[in-house]
Amino acid sequence: MAVDLDALSVSNIFPPMMVAAKDVAAGAWDDIKTTLKIEFKAVAKRIKEIGKAFENNEINQKTAKMLMKMVRNNVISAIALVTNQVLVAVEKIVNAAMKIIRDVVNTAIGFPLI
Repeated sequence: MAVDLDALSVSNIFPPMMVAAKDVAAGAWDDIKTTLKIEFKAVAKRIKEIGKAFENNEINQKTAKMLMKMVRNNVISAIALVTNQVLVAVEKIVNAAMKIIRDVVNTAIGFPLI
């Protein structure tokens, strides 16, 4: 299956994630924006790697979805640990960021990954 790897570029995925996170983070933004920047760039890179692996038939949809869940859980844990934020607040931030890129990622990869 052809995956639109250009659509999965960091420059395409990262900025809308940061915008969505800032909207949800509100007053906590100043405390977590640097951590989010680092972590969300890593998430964007990992999403592209999942797309590449799927396109190259190295993984199937089930494995891609499992890897995406792992990426999501890892970023939530990292942000919560570094920032000492409440897990629920961090999860809302990550969910908002993922939601904003969901259509681009799912369209690019050809199945609902996020």
